[in-house]
Amino acid sequence: MIQLSGPYGNCTIFNIYNDGNSQNTLTALSTYIELNITTVRPSADDHMLWMGDFNHHHPLWEELRNDHLFNYAAAQPLIDLIADYGMVQLLPCGIPTLQATCSGNWT
Repeated sequence: MIQLSGPYGNCTIFNIYNDGNSQNTLTALSTYIELNITTVRPSADDHMLWMGDFNHHHPLWEELRNDHLFNYAAAQPLIDLIADYGMVQLLPCGIPTLQATCSGNWT
């Protein structure tokens, strides 16, 4: 995490790696933000950016051809966290960012 300050306010950036087999990172993120919201986003004009690898596949951000990867139950805590803080997805749905080495499939 890093916080940048400038003429347009603060921007707190979280670089996240979420293990695909656990929700521990998302739980830690949620707890940290909840306990430190006045530091993370001191005013309504301040911002948060979450970036990284969340290791969840869902049709909100994944191409439908990869539906075999979808796990709605596993992605729900991330979706809830996104909703709780009014986050906006900047990378449009269906833009592949990772090519699997074993299959060559883009996700």
